[in-house]
Amino acid sequence: MKIQADCIPCVLTMTLKAVQNLSLTPGAEKDLFTEIMKIPGLRGLDWDQTSPAVIETVMNIIMEKVHDPDPFRREKIQLNTQALALLPVLEKMVDASVEPLYTAAKIAILGNSMDIMMPEGLSSLEKFIREKLEAPLPREAFDPFCRQMSKARQILYLTDNAGEIVFDRLFIQTLKKQYDVAVTVVVRSLPTLNDATLKEAREAGLDQVAT
Repeated sequence: MKIQADCIPCVLTMTLKAVQNLSLTPGAEKDLFTEIMKIPGLRGLDWDQTSPAVIETVMNIIMEKVHDPDPFRREKIQLNTQALALLPVLEKMVDASVEPLYTAAKIAILGNSMDIMMPEGLSSLEKFIREKLEAPLPREAFDPFCRQMSKARQILYLTDNAGEIVFDRLFIQTLKKQYDVAVTVVVRSLPTLNDATLKEAREAGLDQVAT
């Protein structure tokens, strides 16, 4: 889909957060944003671009300016490390659940909040998950999914960020305990912000539960 007006502040906010994690000097940070703000798609001058295309341009500018093909590698390592430290606790939650896959699905969904919780640390993330697990996952979404799984043989699973892929790992291993399915996981082929690549996927142990 082509970029919309409300995509612009979203991309800029995401970019600001990402750039702040690079620990640049104030001057270097301003210079970087000066270049990013020249992108026509972020200035309302090119509405034929898609958001992913604009983000790709942003990423290319960042890599060129900091001379690093994977500038957010340190953040991705930190995200995976935090999530892996929490994994044993989450596995116990799932194993103790009356409906393990239902609980694992909720945890995988909550994993998307990991970016938000990172500044608060691991204890806040665990507390957040425990509190939010009390909220139900709509059965009208989950039950049809289970019916489809009972007939499926191969699953294609698309991932997003480092860190939350550990929660995906938990979901996939729980899914495979319940259903006889082969799972193939898809990651980014090249570094893009804190999205998971094959490197982060292996570090998160996804290769232990999927292709």
